[in-house]
Amino acid sequence: MHLQTLDYAVVLVYGVLLLILAQWVSREKAGHEKNTQDYFLAGRALPWWAIGASLIAANISAEQIIGMSGSAFVLGIAIASYEWMAALTLIIVGKWLLPVFLKHRIYTMPQFLEQRFDHRVRMVMATFWLGVYVFVNLTSILWLGSLAINSVTGIDQTWGLVFLGLFAVAYSLYGGLKAVALTDIIQVVLLVLGGLLIAWISMNEISGGQGAIAGFAMVLEAENVIARNRLLMGATDPKKADRGTIRADLADNVEQNIVHGSDAPETAETEINYFFSKLDIIS
Repeated sequence: MHLQTLDYAVVLVYGVLLLILAQWVSREKAGHEKNTQDYFLAGRALPWWAIGASLIAANISAEQIIGMSGSAFVLGIAIASYEWMAALTLIIVGKWLLPVFLKHRIYTMPQFLEQRFDHRVRMVMATFWLGVYVFVNLTSILWLGSLAINSVTGIDQTWGLVFLGLFAVAYSLYGGLKAVALTDIIQVVLLVLGGLLIAWISMNEISGGQGAIAGFAMVLEAENVIARNRLLMGATDPKKADRGTIRADLADNVEQNIVHGSDAPETAETEINYFFSKLDIIS
């Protein structure tokens, strides 16, 4: 299903407002010429809440919304441990390591390595990570973003990739870190609320309109059933799991619910068929 006229209008207005905001926050006072400190450190004038919002927004992208969601479907919820561990790491860094870096005016890891060792180590580190970000991180994120654009609009994926790259350059190149950080405040709100809304709608759809909590319970039950079936069949891919065994196992669980009074007998087969129709869609 592709976007409608109203959807395109909302996206267009959002993009224009984001560009305007980026240019507005990037302007300098009369007589002040922008320098490297202004460009890369936002003049050291960002409030803590803007830095926190930008940190969260910078860690949420197509890599998480599309890539990790797909991995979770194939591998299970364990893929989330990557982000859970990152949250714990950020707390440790912010509490004990970051104050030391700020005290010594260290803003990047290559800078730290130069002070700890020499400029050669800094050059190796900077070159390595520049290559990783350009050829691994940015390319995968742009590709996943263009894949989403292609799915909802039908626009060729190459043009979607070019559009995303040009749009990112348009609102960040002139203003530097200040433009990125302050526009991230808006984006992090939309990313978090949008992600929660999508999760809620998805769980509600899975349960057939019985609510997100009921849908989540169905997902957990299905995951347990599929996991048991994998052990029996020796399958590692959920798409290869035998659906006949899964259906029988689900029927047994629904039967147990009927015995305990949590399901009506006439809805048992309907629930099973509805679940499998949703499983076919996302497969």
